[in-house]
Amino acid sequence: MAADNFVSFKLGAFTGGAGLTEGDYLLTDHTIAIWDYEGKGAQTIALRIAAQPGKAQGKNFVASGEPQVQYYSIGDPTSFSPDATGHRIVAVGTRSTLGKSSNFYIYLENLVNAGFPEDRYDNDVSAFNNMVVHITPIPAPKREGLPSSNVMQTSAAPKEQREKTISVVSFIHRLPWESGSNSATAAAKAPAPAAAATKAKAAAATAAAPATATSVASADPAQALTEFLSQVINGADSMQRTLARVGVFRAMNGKVDNATRDATMQLFNSDNDLSAVLAGVGDGYYMEGTEIRKIG
Repeated sequence: MAADNFVSFKLGAFTGGAGLTEGDYLLTDHTIAIWDYEGKGAQTIALRIAAQPGKAQGKNFVASGEPQVQYYSIGDPTSFSPDATGHRIVAVGTRSTLGKSSNFYIYLENLVNAGFPEDRYDNDVSAFNNMVVHITPIPAPKREGLPSSNVMQTSAAPKEQREKTISVVSFIHRLPWESGSNSATAAAKAPAPAAAATKAKAAAATAAAPATATSVASADPAQALTEFLSQVINGADSMQRTLARVGVFRAMNGKVDNATRDATMQLFNSDNDLSAVLAGVGDGYYMEGTEIRKIG
């Protein structure tokens, strides 16, 4: 098929939950595929991501656990199709642009907000392979007439009702073209006795040091979110929720322990929890749709 039928997925070209849990991942493969919700629904074209869970250590990555797969809806397979490589989207019907309501758009929007430069991709999803990222679930948009289809899941959802989420990139530890090593958990050996003693002394010194405004290790998540949201919003009249989330994650990185950081980021997934915190930020903020706004 002619190359000019390839569909651009730059953000400006769009018109119009199980999933990966919170944590660090090596995204090993991005592919355009036809998916049928594991036989539970109609076929759709989707972005398929292969993700290896683990832990980022600077630009390096230590893998742990089993690789996982996640799908993000793109559109109707009568309008769009994967190309022969599985890396591009081809227009096969009357439509030539992708919809902003798709989970694919939400994935890309958050990826760009996290710092992936738009000039490094156009219409080939393999440009995103071999990134080390932090994944955060965010609330899925509520779509009229689709009460149970706003998130594509890789396994059957629990029977009980719960807020659906979409797993998105909130922080990029290593871009695809940056150097860094990947290793398995077994390769992460225990430190030598001398190194362990040095580490223990450093930990004791840190514990003895007085807390500062930029070090809130083991703080209450709501307290930590209030402090770091105040830094990120910095008196602005408004800010997109996704940008605030990315800003808070970056501001917290290295300043709080991982457990506190992860618990704090979870507060973004609840409108009620986030609104309670926003009321105490600066002169007070509130949620309006996907935007954080100053009161008054």
